[in-house]
Amino acid sequence: MELGRFSWWVMLVLVQLCINGCFGCLEQEKIALLRLKASFNDPDGYSLPSWNSANEESECCDWEGVKCNITTGRVIQLALNNTGYRTREYVNASLFLPFEELNYLDLSTNGIQGCIPNEGLFRP
Repeated sequence: MELGRFSWWVMLVLVQLCINGCFGCLEQEKIALLRLKASFNDPDGYSLPSWNSANEESECCDWEGVKCNITTGRVIQLALNNTGYRTREYVNASLFLPFEELNYLDLSTNGIQGCIPNEGLFRP
C-alpha cells in the first residue's frame, strides 16, 4: 500500500515537470528570435531585453512579446509593437520563415518601412 502511494507521488511530480518543461520553445525558433533581434539595429541593447542568449536555459516562450502553442512549443504570436526599435529600415521577411505556426505578427510603431521581398517566403 505504501509503495502504491509513493508511485502516485512520483508520477504526479513527473507529470508536473513535463507540463512545465517538455514543451518549451524549440531551439531553432529560439535561434531565429535571436537573429530577428540582432537584425533590429539596436547598438545599445535596450530593445527586447528579455531576449537573451546568455542564459542557456532561458525559455523563449516567456520572452517579451512571444507567445507559444502550449502543445507544440512553437511560436504562434509575435507582438513586437513599440519595442524601441526606431530605424527607418526594411525587415528581411525571411527571418520569419522558421516560425511555422506563426499566425499573428505585430511590428507597428517601430519605424519599419517594409519588408525586403523574398521569393521563398510563402510556403505551398
